[in-house]
Amino acid sequence: MGPYGVWKEMIENIRKNGEADLQHTLNVLTLPGVPLKLEAEDQLKADLFFRYNQTFQEFFNGAAEIETEFVAQSGA
Repeated sequence: MGPYGVWKEMIENIRKNGEADLQHTLNVLTLPGVPLKLEAEDQLKADLFFRYNQTFQEFFNGAAEIETEFVAQSGA
């Protein structure tokens, strides 16, 4: 969960570089005190995010191959 602008920046970074740089990975963006917040019903489900984090990152890195259009968001 996080602000539209953070997700947009991550996707734009991936498009620019072909993959996320070190400041735009899901792993870094979900650390405590940074823009994205991991929410889970219980600790096991939160742990699954970190177990499959690289798979999720590869999914987002695939955005470099897809034309992306951002729709303006009010307040974003």
